[in-house]
Amino acid sequence: MEGTKAAAGPVPQRIDALLDQAQQHFAAAQQRCRHGDLATYQTEIKAAQDAVDAAAKLAGTTPTPSGTPTPPSPDAERHARRRPL
Repeated sequence: MEGTKAAAGPVPQRIDALLDQAQQHFAAAQQRCRHGDLATYQTEIKAAQDAVDAAAKLAGTTPTPSGTPTPPSPDAERHARRRPL
């Protein structure tokens, strides 16, 4: 798993790199959640949030705490796939 440090360079490029890392971690978290691996899901969500926080710090802003996300239930995914009549 990658850390949340962006390579040296101009601040905008470092922020972009951190946000790319966050996106990769969020995608990995969703995949693990679909497979029922909630421990890795939580680890990936934390890594993603850490990358977002680091990007926000570089940008000079303070991220809004979101708490620990709750993975969607299997019923929620099933209902989301249904089409309205």
